[in-house]
Amino acid sequence: MVNAFESLLSGIVLGMVAGLSPGPMLTLVVAETLKFGKEEGFKVAVSPLITDSTIILLTLLVLSTLSEHDVVIGLISIFGACYLVYIGLENFRTKTDKFEVVVVRKEAFKRAIITNLLNPHTYLFWISVGSPIIWRLWKWMLQQ
Repeated sequence: MVNAFESLLSGIVLGMVAGLSPGPMLTLVVAETLKFGKEEGFKVAVSPLITDSTIILLTLLVLSTLSEHDVVIGLISIFGACYLVYIGLENFRTKTDKFEVVVVRKEAFKRAIITNLLNPHTYLFWISVGSPIIWRLWKWMLQQ
């Protein structure tokens, strides 16, 4: 039995955690905000609304072909979760002594879209966590 409120709450919590976790997008939001101001930082922050919709559709299409194979979807989720834990632990081991700042032209939105499309974290999240939740909720809604 799928609870719509539970799925919505899961999506909100997981989305917030994914959005605030260290990674290329958060780094780009901070960097663009510090270099060019809040407006450019905001452009970067909202860029996943465009890129993630494409990635969500792609992953839902893939998962729909595997929908009858619960074991495969379960294995994808387990491997995805393990990889996300590995990436998180890797962040704790990173040591940096110097930072290099390079000022470039204001192309925050373009850089954000490219960064998010090339970011493996986005695909891992939507393949292993986000899309299975959406798929489960979708199947439940069709049965109602």
